[in-house]
Amino acid sequence: MLFLAGCVVFGLLPLFLNAYRYDLPVGYAGMFASFGEQLAAENFRLPLEALGGVPYVYPPLGFYLHAAFFKLGISTWFYMRWVVPFFSVAALVVFALVYERLFQSKVWAALAAVLLAAAPYLVESNAWAAGTVRGLAFLTFSLAFFIVLKLETTSNWMWAALAGFLSGLTILSHLGYAFFLSLWMGIWFLFHLKLWKQALVVGLVALATVAPWLGVVLARYPASIFLNAMQAHGTTSIVTAVQDPSQFAGLVFLGLSKLFEIPLLGWLSLFGAGVQLARRRYEVPVMLAITLLFSLESRRFVIVLGIFLTIGLFQAVTAALAQKKILFAVGITLSILIILVIYVAELERVVMMKPSLTRNLIAAGEFLRDNSDPSAEYVMVADYGETEWFPFLSQRVPAFAHWAREWQGDLEGQGMLSWDANVCAALADLDCLDQVILRSKTDPDYLVVMKTEYRELVEVISVSPEWRRVYNNPEFQVYKSRKR
Repeated sequence: MLFLAGCVVFGLLPLFLNAYRYDLPVGYAGMFASFGEQLAAENFRLPLEALGGVPYVYPPLGFYLHAAFFKLGISTWFYMRWVVPFFSVAALVVFALVYERLFQSKVWAALAAVLLAAAPYLVESNAWAAGTVRGLAFLTFSLAFFIVLKLETTSNWMWAALAGFLSGLTILSHLGYAFFLSLWMGIWFLFHLKLWKQALVVGLVALATVAPWLGVVLARYPASIFLNAMQAHGTTSIVTAVQDPSQFAGLVFLGLSKLFEIPLLGWLSLFGAGVQLARRRYEVPVMLAITLLFSLESRRFVIVLGIFLTIGLFQAVTAALAQKKILFAVGITLSILIILVIYVAELERVVMMKPSLTRNLIAAGEFLRDNSDPSAEYVMVADYGETEWFPFLSQRVPAFAHWAREWQGDLEGQGMLSWDANVCAALADLDCLDQVILRSKTDPDYLVVMKTEYRELVEVISVSPEWRRVYNNPEFQVYKSRKR
């Protein structure tokens, strides 16, 4: 009981630490917040377009849930700080059950869940503000995969139908998570071909679950809009690697990058994969190897598998020493100490996380919202998180930005414009910034500058004949074009 209580405390700490420390959510989720509040304003009717003419085709389940809480009077800030992390709490309980089914140990499963809870990239992805979508997908992913594992020991078709329904909910939450769920389930079913009928049921029920939403979207937009999103997140990069095999190494290194950022974890997980292969337990190592080939989105799932393999390594080593009490005690002690070292290293990185959303950023956004025409456009030079929040805060459209561009097929071009604008800002070169704006083929009404990052640019703009300052706070300044 004491062991379980300790695991619960260690697991909850990293997930809720920043919600307690800060009065605003950590991370960026301006697009998600905008979608959720718009859905609430539309009384849950799926809108045709979001702010800025963005196609409202993002899987909507998380937005419906956000909208429901918003309708009940729960603010977006409170929802993203305190409600969203509970998705991860539930998901980690399920992942502990997944580990137990794969490795047959409740104790080691609890320790795996603790390391998963503190993994910085999983906290960033699922328990930050963007967890309003990703955290929910993480939960439905874990539930669907756990039930797929259960199909090996039951002939009840209701379980296959439930796995299909949860798979459908994952699709309705986040396409990237749905892709990797399909990948893991496909690999598992290939190792268990006798389950092909259940696999068929899973697929058909999943399709039936998403059919109403998919029908609405495809009636409005071409199917290529989904391919745009997958390409933008690097999921289709394996196609390029097949054409040029020299790129496979880069995919693998990128996939492992977040795992190796955690001290000891990367190498231990690879050793753990070797142990599983030696024991002829191929499923998890093969999942890891194939997951690595799908670039940016893969890293969240590589961490899950890497932690499973690391804990599996400790479990295998201590089991091998079980016949000799002294060696077993030494093995257990060293394993717990190493797990503690990894956990503390993870927690240190979680502690370093700070919100990009601040009261000054909110105030600057509200000023632009209240003092500009609804059709006004702006250019913002700031860090990524601030620029992602600002359209939601200001209810105005950026002349160029990452804002939902993955669905419009021009994320790379918009990202390059934003990058070049920030380079110009860092050089305090207003002429350079003007050239970037010319390349964007826009004529923005406002320029928003994060002056804590670009103080020299602020000095240059202050004597410029092109812009006049209309708003100032300790972090941000807003300028209006003198043409207007």
